[in-house]
Amino acid sequence: MADAQHLHLFRDEVFDFVVCSEILEHLKSESREVLSQINRILKKDGDLIVTVPNGVSPYSFIYDHLRNKIICKVFPRIPVSEHIQMFTFSGIAGPLQQVGFIVVAVEHSDFLSFLPILKRFDKLCYLDCKLADKLPHLLVSGFYFACKKG
Repeated sequence: MADAQHLHLFRDEVFDFVVCSEILEHLKSESREVLSQINRILKKDGDLIVTVPNGVSPYSFIYDHLRNKIICKVFPRIPVSEHIQMFTFSGIAGPLQQVGFIVVAVEHSDFLSFLPILKRFDKLCYLDCKLADKLPHLLVSGFYFACKKG
């Protein structure tokens, strides 16, 4: 496990596989810079899994935008969202390809199962995830990218 902002400490091409899950949206630095460092430390034909929330989804509207603009002001005990960067589908797919990754597969996370009431019901969450894979990118809560170093 490593800090995404200190990848420069690793030698070139030392890892076969990197998982970068729910990290990029929290970084102050440019995501392309971090993805470029991941590409550098991956061995030839290395694999990368990247997950990010969808910055324009219903989830993001509630948990990021609405929370930061209204909810935390009305309820000061609720902290602002820790998401510094917001990603759209093309906003993450583009940088992945620009730094040399080949996107092998893309999956959607969920649509509504982030809501607290639905989290209690495993079957509903499962069906929600299946539904998300059929929905357009704009509506889903997040993306899973499986990539190969080009």
